[in-house]
Amino acid sequence: MAWGAGLIVLGVILLLFTTGVLPWSAWALLGTLWPVLLVIAGAELLIRRRVSLGWLLVGACLIVLVGGALQAAGVLPGWLVPLRGRVIEYGPVTPPRPLPGGIEVYGLQQPVGPAVREAEVTVRFGGGTLRMGPGEAGVLARGTLEYVGEQPRVDYREGGSRAHLEISPAPGSWTDPGVVRRGLYWELYLSPQVVLDLRVDAGACKAELDLSALKIDRLALKAGAGDVTLKLGSQGFPGWVTVGTGASQVTISVPRDAGLRITVEGALASHNFEEAGLTRSGRVWETPGYAAAATRYEIDIDAGVSHIRLERPSEF
Repeated sequence: MAWGAGLIVLGVILLLFTTGVLPWSAWALLGTLWPVLLVIAGAELLIRRRVSLGWLLVGACLIVLVGGALQAAGVLPGWLVPLRGRVIEYGPVTPPRPLPGGIEVYGLQQPVGPAVREAEVTVRFGGGTLRMGPGEAGVLARGTLEYVGEQPRVDYREGGSRAHLEISPAPGSWTDPGVVRRGLYWELYLSPQVVLDLRVDAGACKAELDLSALKIDRLALKAGAGDVTLKLGSQGFPGWVTVGTGASQVTISVPRDAGLRITVEGALASHNFEEAGLTRSGRVWETPGYAAAATRYEIDIDAGVSHIRLERPSEF
């Protein structure tokens, strides 16, 4: 009976993980709460004079289930956050001047293990001003994030050579009219040592993304109406970039020695691809010698009525 119950609970938990309802990092809670299993074993010895591994499995599954639900809801107590995935906060951060609408500032610094070579980083930003740039080795992400009400949600986990980090605002950050008018300000710096699969999902905003010193394998940028500046560097290997915007002014800066292939979907209001030295074939623009370039970027642009400006500096 105990084994049957354990397998049922385990199956339910795995289903919740594979469907994205619960975060996979909840398994790490066993590293913090494993003494609870000793309590279960001791209670069984007192009551039944024996220990059933099936009930220990049930207990372990319940730890993960309850902890994962609390973690997904953003109400997991700080002392229960697994050490391996803990976000090291250096806040609260005191702003240089009072901020309107009850805005507070959250500071974070997320270290990364020495074995990690690749990281999937997702940044969800409601609107306002978003700035991103290069950080330092050993720290996957650090920065300051404005918020109203609940602190931003940060989910980090790593396994082997790969890490996953997701940063998003808590629900309700846009209820104050003053915040809606002004927007929030986020500033993030990412590790230049780790190869990044970076996803930025933002609303109407001003986004300044200086990724020129970072290693970008893939970048998916989605933004509403606003002003977007994107800088890419000579990283020495191919990168794939997707840009999806509403009615925006978008500036993309790529070094002159990098090869470019740009594919456009949607109705651009204006662009300067030909003036920047690219040749056109249908909806595709490409630099001469694209295939032979050490650094190549495949850029897919799906934009509304946007103005796209391409800059090709000799160096940054």
